[in-house]
Amino acid sequence: MCIFDSDATLLCRLSPADGRTRAPDIDCDRLHQLLLDALSEGTVSWGTFVDRVVPLPDGTSCVHFGDGTTEDFDLVIGAGSGSGCVIRAL
Repeated sequence: MCIFDSDATLLCRLSPADGRTRAPDIDCDRLHQLLLDALSEGTVSWGTFVDRVVPLPDGTSCVHFGDGTTEDFDLVIGAGSGSGCVIRAL
């Protein structure tokens, strides 16, 4: 597991002490709360869904929402199902 600061500088790389190679597990509800707590109020838009994500040449992504609106983001996290449109765009 790698930990980065807000400028994407690698702070540390952690390896399991017992030699395991798989990533550590985290409870989905706990991860959800950790991510939300790190954001400013109003950052997350509730009540809409992502229709598709289009990677852009500059490294950002254009997110197309179900209501027809779009917005560009520096970071898009695919934290839903493995078959979701965010995961497919990566």
